[in-house]
Amino acid sequence: MSNTNNVWLAGFKLTSVNFYDIYPANSKKYDFPKHWKVLQRIEKTADPKLLEIKKVFKEEMLELSDAGSYFFKTEYLPDSLWIESSDTKLPPSSEYIFKVRSGGVVFTQACAQLLQQFRLGESTLTPVQIYDLETQQLCSDETFYFLNLCERREYIQYPQADKVFKRFPTMEGRDKYGTSGVPVKDKQLLVNKSALNCELDLWHDPLLTGHIFLSDALHDALVQANMATQWNMVSCQLV
Repeated sequence: MSNTNNVWLAGFKLTSVNFYDIYPANSKKYDFPKHWKVLQRIEKTADPKLLEIKKVFKEEMLELSDAGSYFFKTEYLPDSLWIESSDTKLPPSSEYIFKVRSGGVVFTQACAQLLQQFRLGESTLTPVQIYDLETQQLCSDETFYFLNLCERREYIQYPQADKVFKRFPTMEGRDKYGTSGVPVKDKQLLVNKSALNCELDLWHDPLLTGHIFLSDALHDALVQANMATQWNMVSCQLV
């Protein structure tokens, strides 16, 4: 457990969270097992109805990807995950977080159940199972959970003292910070101490791209459950 009250910075980086070639989809809405090659632009079609379905599917998958990158609420969440065949590599049981196509972040049931004990606000964990497109059968009985993290709070100090945080302009009309892939170290990021009173245990701060924040309580629970490594958590400097 941590020795002092703090908040924690984390990120689902590919150095600790692996990507798997798995398709998130609303299988009932699009009959994904039947049309997936057209929807994924592997095959072409001249069917007007299928072309319209393909257009809507593309728009919804783009929003799903953006929701994962920019942390906003979306209604276009998958009801299932799909692999092309039994030859497709699946995450081992040792991985409690993994990434799928469209930038989706997925948790094992054990990790999701831990998260659900904490204050997530409007962020959701949608239950999904993995199916084989060749057989249209379940790959396993295990249920996973697809994350839509949409809660945003602003506690990051502006400006930041450490040069690892680079300012860049955005379409929203104000600068944000990024790290250009450089890992953040303990106590590098300055955060207002009012974050200790946040009513959430998991949130995104829009002033820093590609990262999320965890409360002390959630950090400690993950550590105790041996589920902390993939989060890449570092402590913040409260000011």
